[in-house]
Amino acid sequence: MSLKADLITKIAKHERIRFLAKFLKNFNNMEFIKDVNNLYNSRTLYKITQKGNKEKGKVLYLINEKYAYYGFCAILREVIEGCMVADELGFYPVVTMSEYSHYAEEKGFLGKNNPWEYYFEQPVGIGIDTYNQGFRTTSMSRDDLAMIAERYNNDGYRLSKDYFSETAKIWRKYIKIRKELEFELQSKVDEVFGKGTRILGVQARGTDFNQGYYNHPKPILPKDYFEQIDKVIEKYDYIFLATEDNNNLEKFIAKYGSKLIYHKDILRSSTVDNPIHVKDNNYFKRDYPKYSLAKDVMLDMMSLSKCTGIITGMSQVSICARIWKLARNEHLTDDVIMDKGVFSDRKHSLSIKEGIKKYGIKFDGW
Repeated sequence: MSLKADLITKIAKHERIRFLAKFLKNFNNMEFIKDVNNLYNSRTLYKITQKGNKEKGKVLYLINEKYAYYGFCAILREVIEGCMVADELGFYPVVTMSEYSHYAEEKGFLGKNNPWEYYFEQPVGIGIDTYNQGFRTTSMSRDDLAMIAERYNNDGYRLSKDYFSETAKIWRKYIKIRKELEFELQSKVDEVFGKGTRILGVQARGTDFNQGYYNHPKPILPKDYFEQIDKVIEKYDYIFLATEDNNNLEKFIAKYGSKLIYHKDILRSSTVDNPIHVKDNNYFKRDYPKYSLAKDVMLDMMSLSKCTGIITGMSQVSICARIWKLARNEHLTDDVIMDKGVFSDRKHSLSIKEGIKKYGIKFDGW
């Protein structure tokens, strides 16, 4: 072997040297330079990896909800947004949830180890086992979600009409609640709603919202809701209340009496701790307590989506309820979102990391 050939062979074994050589060779090639800069700055650059030989002809796109501290509807919204990206690119979404999630049973549920599948079918019928053997695979990044936020000019809680319109289309196409669960939830809604046809839905968040998490909405007090409700109450047969806070529930009962309806078997808290962190007798007497926590959220979310009008603060549950209603091509008579702003002062609000430390949640990082 010649000295030149020997040198080229050695260089070929070192990726960094090979990388540098390629740049030096194309130093005066402006098309090459533009292409590299575009790739470096592009949010739509996806690394395609071959894991096996399944689903040839498709790019499988993993939406990995790995953050254990996320609330259920925060997870659901990210999945919807991930499906938006996949749909636009012609990818096939596959969803997983963290085994450390608030809603993940230690021994699984219904033979499923992926918590997403406790509640939903896979968006296109392709599961994680197939993804792990996929011929072409990639995954969602935080940049994908940032791109959606920029496109619809939303800041997490304040959302445009276009955002709701597009996410409703995605829900209709990809979000498929497990049929047995959907039937169970609908039966509970029918039982509480009875023969009432004009129902005003109200979601009054309390508990941990009152702690003042940084970059999260400021709480709306019961008296604030009462003011808005009283403006339209004559148009409705009942007021349906969705709340995880017993203190809020008691105040609404005292104010509206028999006109108020709500789900009595939902787990609620009387402190600033969200029910997901309250491990009392009511929690442990459930057969599948973690699964049931998410079912509670889904029941309130479905109920709100079935109401004629809605009055809420800014919350993930109320956002998902609105998307779900639009996904059925239904519209609200009254739609009031109460907004007192968000906690933007780091010195006088609780950071997510502090909350994670307080409750001992496994943190996988941002």
